[in-house]
Amino acid sequence: MPPIHPYELAPGQAYDSSLETVLLFPINELVTIPDYLVKGQEDVSRIVGQHLQAQGLKVERPEAEAFRRAARRAYDSARRKSMSLSGDNVISEPTLSDIVPGIVEILKSTADLVVLQNMTVRSGEAIGHSLRWDGVSRKIPSTQRMGSWSGTFEAASLHLEVFKADGTKVFAGYGGLDLLWGANIRASRMVLMDDRLEDEANLREGVCVAFYPYFGEGRVCRGIPLLGNERDVGVVDKGT
Repeated sequence: MPPIHPYELAPGQAYDSSLETVLLFPINELVTIPDYLVKGQEDVSRIVGQHLQAQGLKVERPEAEAFRRAARRAYDSARRKSMSLSGDNVISEPTLSDIVPGIVEILKSTADLVVLQNMTVRSGEAIGHSLRWDGVSRKIPSTQRMGSWSGTFEAASLHLEVFKADGTKVFAGYGGLDLLWGANIRASRMVLMDDRLEDEANLREGVCVAFYPYFGEGRVCRGIPLLGNERDVGVVDKGT
């Protein structure tokens, strides 16, 4: 049985063919990631764009600096609006749903959808010789023959969030990308893998999983049927 992957899909908000254009935010621009994830971010973002194009969508990619300026302006505008409405009450920080419409307007985008793409470190469950997390399973590399593994280890995942241009959040999902650590038996420790995030097939599978089931149920990624975490399926909180 494949590993379960968490996702949220707002009822009635799955992709349909009337949607034509997507604004793809630069990867990892709104989060801080560990240095050991940076090497894979350009490849992951390229594959995300290709996956969107494969669904028939035109992909708009703003330059990183233009996006940063737009994000700052949109944040400031949303915060001023929050202050004007709050009176003497505590001011709440703008959410992504508050900021997305401003970014779309400032960038003069005509996109139907907005996709936020971030890489993150997640925990995987070691079973036998493999690590399972976020819809994927990967064999744990070792410097020599070894017995079975148990416990949890860090691994790299992709986190995607999909919004309408008006800021309505319609989908969020995780997909496992690649292992980060290998077992060095001689040194009795886990070591950061030099070839982490270099396997194109692994990255493509992770991107496919992260989008599932937004583009339709019953799809497979790398020939493996997917299972969703029923606890995470339902109405997406506009404030998350």
